[in-house]
Amino acid sequence: MRKNFILFALVCLLSAGSLFAQKQLCFGAGGTGLSTWFVNQNNFGYSDLDVKVPFSYAFNANVGFDFNSNLGMKLDLGYQRRI
Repeated sequence: MRKNFILFALVCLLSAGSLFAQKQLCFGAGGTGLSTWFVNQNNFGYSDLDVKVPFSYAFNANVGFDFNSNLGMKLDLGYQRRI
């Protein structure tokens, strides 16, 4: 639990740079967990359906530069593992 809180605080600190409207360079990172579930329970129980609950992940990193308070540029690169 403490490790998760430290990771969350670190991500918040790294992404907080984009909140300032000054001439500066900003960095950020993020991630999430992914899963697929049944929404329509009428399909549950059929033998021809693959009833697995797969888990996956995704993460991204970004870098940006604010030229002034009205103009900036941001590059965001991400990766998602297929379910």
